[in-house]
Amino acid sequence: MSAQLEQANDNASTSDQKLKGCQAEVDSMQTTIMELSTDIEAKEMEVSTLKNDLVAVKEKARLASEYETRKTNELLSEIENLRLQMSDKLVKANEEITQYDSRCPSQ
Repeated sequence: MSAQLEQANDNASTSDQKLKGCQAEVDSMQTTIMELSTDIEAKEMEVSTLKNDLVAVKEKARLASEYETRKTNELLSEIENLRLQMSDKLVKANEEITQYDSRCPSQ
């Protein structure tokens, strides 16, 4: 009977050692999971920040494009006005030349 008791104690001791080893593995895995969870949260924050930055950059680009379009249209309008003014001045200059030529005797 004492041999059986000794065997049972050995088995219990072995099981206890295996249990402690398993518990150490579980603790290690939990630590790893916590570290990974922290890393994931940090990456999620980074992605969120990058998305916000992207939205801001897109908005700036849209506003810049609108500004450029508006300025281009203003400049085109100004060019057209200058072209019309120049055309009117050329017509008047041609009229003056024609009047001068009609007053001057032909040589």
